[in-house]
Amino acid sequence: MRVLIVGAGPTGLVLAHALLKAGVENLVILERRQTVVEASGAGIGLWPHTVRVLDQLGDGILESAQEMVPRMKRNARLGSEGNLILSTDMYEQIEENHGHPFMLFERMRFIELLYTHLPRASDLVLTGKSVASLSQTDKLVSVTCDDGSEYTGDILIGADGVHSITRSLLFGGLEDRRAKLADGFSASFRCIFGCGPLLPGLVPGEMVERSKGPISFQMLISDDTVMWFFYQRLEKMTTNKTYYSDAEMEELADTFKDFEVVEDRSICFGDLWQTKRRARLADLEEGLISQWSKGRVALVGDATHKMLPNLALGGNCAIESAVSLVNRLHNLIQTSPTPSTQELESVFIAYQQERESRARLFTRLSGLMLRHWWLLAKFLGFVGRFTSLENDRTVTDKVLTRISKPGLVLDFVPETQPKTGKVPWDISIVGLSTG
Repeated sequence: MRVLIVGAGPTGLVLAHALLKAGVENLVILERRQTVVEASGAGIGLWPHTVRVLDQLGDGILESAQEMVPRMKRNARLGSEGNLILSTDMYEQIEENHGHPFMLFERMRFIELLYTHLPRASDLVLTGKSVASLSQTDKLVSVTCDDGSEYTGDILIGADGVHSITRSLLFGGLEDRRAKLADGFSASFRCIFGCGPLLPGLVPGEMVERSKGPISFQMLISDDTVMWFFYQRLEKMTTNKTYYSDAEMEELADTFKDFEVVEDRSICFGDLWQTKRRARLADLEEGLISQWSKGRVALVGDATHKMLPNLALGGNCAIESAVSLVNRLHNLIQTSPTPSTQELESVFIAYQQERESRARLFTRLSGLMLRHWWLLAKFLGFVGRFTSLENDRTVTDKVLTRISKPGLVLDFVPETQPKTGKVPWDISIVGLSTG
């Protein structure tokens, strides 16, 4: 069986690793950019259940990841005026609960990790391949790229993000692709996100959050890099695509330059902006599409479900969807090495049914939290007048465990570094003898 993957981002690369583990050696990944690893985006955080998947992918990925990333420790929440209202060792609590830690990566470094550990990466991943057309028969699916090259396989998986060309070609809407968001997606926030060097006064392993009215700020600090997100609520929800110029981004950043981002008020957003390595202003899409596949083509990750980045759930949800899809394909090819279109359609429908409710939950949870961060800050400030919230475990134990506890893992690959914590996994350690 030959599988075509469109997109060599985190989701597409995890798909490739997992399919190789499933015995699918005939893979092609089509990436529209000229390089796989390039300086783009800010950060990506992996929750413990996704770290389990990294362990399963093997090839030294988890070991390399452990050497790359800092140990996240503290979460500091500032009030609307910049005062500290809550400080917890949330990340240490997460690791105590699940065994594996929360891991923070610069996005390009995470892609580099997945790419450099992918067997035959230079053969499997083809760059400069922008898909222009798609066709399928009862037996095969084919794509043609802008450069005239054509690729044919038994299955096509679109892992090409929220603005997926695969989705547009599969369901129509190509004409409106540059003007409109896909059906099911909308935007209520825009965000300046970026990264820069560690500044004096910033503590590695911390996340700092602050909300004030319609704006919210997040900063995640690693050993040598600070990744930040500045959210602003739009005047009204939109389903149109907005393209911002560098001048518009600079103008917006200038309005926030005096926004204090640490509890001793020694660093403002302007300091982060002046030392940034890169930044981007974009609207933030939210939502799910109603149909995730058609014929021999399936969509995965942000092409199907998109959530706000404030809880670091988007990348994890995309990887979990990739895991669900590969588990079902692996099971199918054990009895049907060259599956029919009908067999694939059944697998794809079951994959969507397994993932849709959890993806919707994460989308709603991320949106709810960002929309009401300012209210939460006021509540915590009020409660903090009467009782200490230092290292309170309520949120970690009652809410955050629901993120990782039921997380999917590959059901056919053993874990080499199996870990458990205070909270048992819903899916037992894979490959662990119970005798």
